Amino acid sequence: LTVTNNDKTSHTFLVTPQGGKAEKVVLKSKATGTYDCNKGCELRMGAFKSKYDADVEKLSIKSGKFVKL
Repeated sequence: LTVTNNDKTSHTFLVTPQGGKAEKVVLKSKATGTYDCNKGCELRMGAFKSKYDADVEKLSIKSGKFVKL
């Protein structure tokens, strides 16, 4: 799973792979990060929580929310 931060500020979120441990991530403005979500994963940023299966390959952060590309 690739996540690109399109906001002007950095964002902190949790990536939890299916059956794995949560990892805290800080993604700076305009940066891209890649995470192992082969079995699916859950992303949590503040009050927003989203689950993605292995078919989702790219996400973007816009206005503090995850958006599928």
